[in-house]
Amino acid sequence: MKKNVENRLAASIGGVQCDIHTRSSAVMSASASSAASRTHARRATSMNRGSLSSNGTPG
Repeated sequence: MKKNVENRLAASIGGVQCDIHTRSSAVMSASASSAASRTHARRATSMNRGSLSSNGTPG
């Protein structure tokens, strides 16, 4: 019974880490593409910050 709880806890922690990794890689790819085209750099950065903060994650 205890092992089942530990497995569930590890799975939920892994899910959170996966979610954080997915978000950070998405932001990194967005900033990489905006670095390639400087005209959209400021717009993309402000959009990223807005979506991150609305998700409850510090941007």
